Amino acid sequence: MVVDPVALAPVTLIHGSEEVLAERALDAELGKRQEYERTFLAGAELAPGRFAEAIAPSLFAEKRVVVIRALHDAPTEIIEEIEGDLEIVDPNVHLIFIHGGGNKAKGFLDRLKKAKASVIACEPMKKAADKESFIKNEFVEAGRKISPAAVSALIDASGSEMRELAAACRQIAFDVAASKEIIDERDIANFFQGRV
Repeated sequence: MVVDPVALAPVTLIHGSEEVLAERALDAELGKRQEYERTFLAGAELAPGRFAEAIAPSLFAEKRVVVIRALHDAPTEIIEEIEGDLEIVDPNVHLIFIHGGGNKAKGFLDRLKKAKASVIACEPMKKAADKESFIKNEFVEAGRKISPAAVSALIDASGSEMRELAAACRQIAFDVAASKEIIDERDIANFFQGRV
């Protein structure tokens, strides 16, 4: 996949507590930057000066992406350091911040948003309509069709855990014979048969 590097945002914020969506967003962003050298940092483990070291200019002007996971776990002094260092980021470095939601580092998040960072919302899916869209998209990506009744049956049977719902969608799309044009509620019942 060829991606126009000009179109890529140099700063991306993946924000929200739905881990499955956050993981997928990160995979998608890294997929757009396949030729970039990658550095992964964990918010809680960031030592003073480590972020500045990661974003420092490279002798060879390589394209790099620095991912900071669990920004919400970073100590306040580290957040302040990151905020100050944003002014000196090498133009060849792209930043991806992952924040699990909540009010920790809210001022920094607001600054990122005002600075036109690309924001990817990963909030929990509480509405049935959101889950329906998610399920339909999962089957579209798998190259399969699913009936509206099967979507409803899948929501009822899978509970509220998004990781389990995503896994069930993948498994059902794989298990139901490819010759069957539309996956229906009987296929969902067969998949969940015998499960409590």
